Amino acid sequence: MRQLTILLCLWYIPLTAWCEQHLTARFAASEWAPYMGAHLPQQGRAVATVRAAFARNGIQLQVDFYPWARTIALARAAPYDGYLVEYDDAMLRKEWLYSLPVAYSPLGLAERVANPVVWTRLEDLAAQRKTIGVVQGYVNTPELDRLIAQGTLNSDRSADDLTLLHKLAAGRVDVAVMDAQVFEYLLLTQSTLRAHAHQLRLQPRLLEQKALNVVFRKTPRGQWLLNQFNQGLRAVGNIAAPKPPA
Repeated sequence: MRQLTILLCLWYIPLTAWCEQHLTARFAASEWAPYMGAHLPQQGRAVATVRAAFARNGIQLQVDFYPWARTIALARAAPYDGYLVEYDDAMLRKEWLYSLPVAYSPLGLAERVANPVVWTRLEDLAAQRKTIGVVQGYVNTPELDRLIAQGTLNSDRSADDLTLLHKLAAGRVDVAVMDAQVFEYLLLTQSTLRAHAHQLRLQPRLLEQKALNVVFRKTPRGQWLLNQFNQGLRAVGNIAAPKPPA
């Protein structure tokens, strides 16, 4: 009986380790409050939705936070299954599997109240010789990214949204591409921005309502996790829908 018990334990231990490995989805992410953050309640709104969808099918979620560029680089290989969260993009879809939307991001232009920027088409910003601030590595809108890549729009890149808002407040850029909820969160929570809160605003006209998706590596495991996630998202009723402009 003692020998049988030992054999069962030796069999059970590696099986348990295998189950823990294969029933835990591990993703890289970047700080992007209020959607994601290591110190936010439930690690942020988007992460809470992702965790609930996976949990529906008995899959645990582990999220590790890094700077954005490193997030993308690390997500390309094990032990990560992908990264959170990403805008839809035709080029990225060639490399990654995209989930159903977990949230929508109201993407707009922030400006200084004292120096409003009037435009009808994005090309108007080029004609006015305006400098548009963006975050390095972020997908924006297809048209905006195309005009920047062509050199039609003069752009200035920042490491993160907070740095970008500081540049806007200092007059180093004329407008800044910014998610509306991120903009409001940073103005409310960052002490270095409080003195500028009344000087900055988000233009009421949005560039786009951008779907936020979980992206998975294009592997058999990634495809399986994607299927499990989408099924769970439907089951918990958390598939996001874009909100109408205010």
